Amino acid sequence: MLHELHAFADWIVASDLDVGGFQMTPEESKTADMSLIKKLGDLKTIKNGAEAGESINQIAASIVRAKGELWEKVYQPTISRQKLPQSISAFKSFESFPPLEAALRTSYSQTASADAFDKGASDAMCDVFSFLSMAEIHGAERSVELVNLFKALRPEYSSTQSMVSEWPSKSNGLGFNWRGWKEPPCDLQPITN
Repeated sequence: MLHELHAFADWIVASDLDVGGFQMTPEESKTADMSLIKKLGDLKTIKNGAEAGESINQIAASIVRAKGELWEKVYQPTISRQKLPQSISAFKSFESFPPLEAALRTSYSQTASADAFDKGASDAMCDVFSFLSMAEIHGAERSVELVNLFKALRPEYSSTQSMVSEWPSKSNGLGFNWRGWKEPPCDLQPITN
């Protein structure tokens, strides 16, 4: 998605996991703080930020923080009971995606084996951050550079990882698309062409 949309938006707020799916029990519904749900909703967060004169950067960060607060303060019992992994990231896409893409293309072109690159991405379960962290694929210095570029691209992240005992093996806010059915191999075409 970022590969296709980064040129059209300064910021993209998205998840690399299935979103929603909360099935609250009657008891959870009774104890849920509805005023907090209303206060921390995405549109309310955007409206409050805009009315306060906040920058787009501040509003994007507020959306991520508000979602994390909702998960923690309202939905935590439901998330824990359902073992429901959720994440949200704010990507500074227009400015920060092209440098990361260029560095990944360079790393790919300088890798001795395209198979090693493909295998590394598959071993990372197509999770971009995990893949970028693999010094054995990119070299130690380049891996540090790639991780820093990733952090510039995704400065805001929140997840329910601390609430869910069965977290997807690797999920840090951005993944390569699957070529298989919800599993590797990973679609690396955006960086290999």
